[in-house]
Amino acid sequence: MSDGGDSRAAEPYELFRHDQATWIIRATALPESDPRHIVAVITDAHAEGVHVAWAHPTSRPSRYFTADAVLQDLAQGSRPQSGSTRPVPIPHLPPRKRR
Repeated sequence: MSDGGDSRAAEPYELFRHDQATWIIRATALPESDPRHIVAVITDAHAEGVHVAWAHPTSRPSRYFTADAVLQDLAQGSRPQSGSTRPVPIPHLPPRKRR
């Protein structure tokens, strides 16, 4: 293994232009032989921006302004959440009184 200084190797996803109107987002951590390495297929919708066909179920939108916006949204969503959350309150009843 050699360190070629490729900064994209550290990125979890890469945007690959398939043809004039189609891009593919690939997961860089997975080999090309793994079917999960294709994350989405993006097609140019001309005046409407781009249409995204996600390869796996997701709650992400299917329309974006640009292919780069899809990649940025995906990269931001894959980062771990920072900070902690407030504890969930557990409802309780007062102790029962014995007779």
